[in-house]
Amino acid sequence: MKEVLDEDDLAIPAGSPYGEPAPIIRVKQHIYFYAEVDTTITTALISTMHEAAMEMIDAAIENDFPIVPLHLHINSAGGSVSDALAIIQCIKDIQEGRIHKIGNIPIKIPVYTYIEGEVDSASSLIACVGTKRFCSKYALSLIHDVRQISYGQTQKVDDIQLEAANLQMFKDKFYDLYLSHSKLTKEQLMEICSKEDYSSPQQLVEYGFVDEIIE
Repeated sequence: MKEVLDEDDLAIPAGSPYGEPAPIIRVKQHIYFYAEVDTTITTALISTMHEAAMEMIDAAIENDFPIVPLHLHINSAGGSVSDALAIIQCIKDIQEGRIHKIGNIPIKIPVYTYIEGEVDSASSLIACVGTKRFCSKYALSLIHDVRQISYGQTQKVDDIQLEAANLQMFKDKFYDLYLSHSKLTKEQLMEICSKEDYSSPQQLVEYGFVDEIIE
């Protein structure tokens, strides 16, 4: 038996629960997405959601009970617009049964979303597309227009015009999603986005982005 521990004895093994926290955590049918939206996180989240969906379907068939909802808990400062759109497509695919089928019969799984902490920009889009949408009474959400930060780079006029056209395309997609999952008119949405200000849970319910506040 060793009388003195060396550094290797004190090292945290790979995969230890005491190591770096995972940005995507799954507890049965609950998935916790606590990270900024980027390609790596998006890949992990989509994989986790589909894995959970398959296991939920198998469990329902084996035990002869109805499909239960998949619960997506979100605390994210936003990030990549294109990655957020990919996550939204994944959620809609699961909701509509486009991926998970038994024979030719689509298996539709409700996806409930929960705003916990805050959801900003791209992640606020993800939160609003849930089959049912919840918000912690302590949470906040920042909804604003799509932005491009160039950090002082010199660009040709043609490049600037192309970037503007691309940003407008993303903005149109943002607005279409927000409007189709809220009670807002386009004029009301434009006013909210222009303020660059946080919305309270009560305001999110009024806008139609949230169905219920969790006390």
